[in-house]
Amino acid sequence: MMLGKTAGSAVLKRSSTQAAYTLLELLVAMGLAVMTISMLSYSTLRISATVRMSESRFERKSKMIAAAEQMRWQLRCLYTGSFKEDAERPNSHLYPGTIKYQLYGKRGSTADSDILIFNTTFIPKASGTVEVGYCILTDETGKRYLAYRQFPWVDYQGLHDYIEFAEAPWKVCSYDIVGMNLEYSHDSKIWQQEWTEQTAPQWVRVTLIPNEGEPFVIQVAPAVMSERWR
Repeated sequence: MMLGKTAGSAVLKRSSTQAAYTLLELLVAMGLAVMTISMLSYSTLRISATVRMSESRFERKSKMIAAAEQMRWQLRCLYTGSFKEDAERPNSHLYPGTIKYQLYGKRGSTADSDILIFNTTFIPKASGTVEVGYCILTDETGKRYLAYRQFPWVDYQGLHDYIEFAEAPWKVCSYDIVGMNLEYSHDSKIWQQEWTEQTAPQWVRVTLIPNEGEPFVIQVAPAVMSERWR
């Protein structure tokens, strides 16, 4: 009887010990599972954030390229018609043209803020010939941006100055472009920083400065396509 009791006690102790080890293993496994899930969740969140940042950066880069392409094509389609002293003016045009140039470019009051004004036959979602302008402006929060304006017609008495006009206000073209430098040349060898001649330059070089990343440059020969619109 004593031997049987001893054997039974040994079996009971062994079963209790095995049950304790199984519970410990379960807790370890649960801990490892929680750690694995946490690491996977963190990695997934990091990957998602990286993808969103890449998509946002790609979208901003695409918008900058679109703005640069619009400027490039408008310069290529520069309208080089001569101005007339006795041209009739539209009734709604309250301000006279002030610059009798085919293209007018000058330095801005601050660094990297040049101004470009000209007539073009390339108008997105429209047709005809209009006057357009590009410059760098600053909003009420102090943030710089590339601004664009477009008049609904060409004034044959001249281009409009940099000042604000009610019929063609400056609008945001790109908040991702915060600087613009312009150069002009007759032969693409000697460059000048302002253009105040009545005839258009043979070459225009535009350096656009983004708010992050390297500047990118476009070089255009104006008026190479404008003949077909006359």
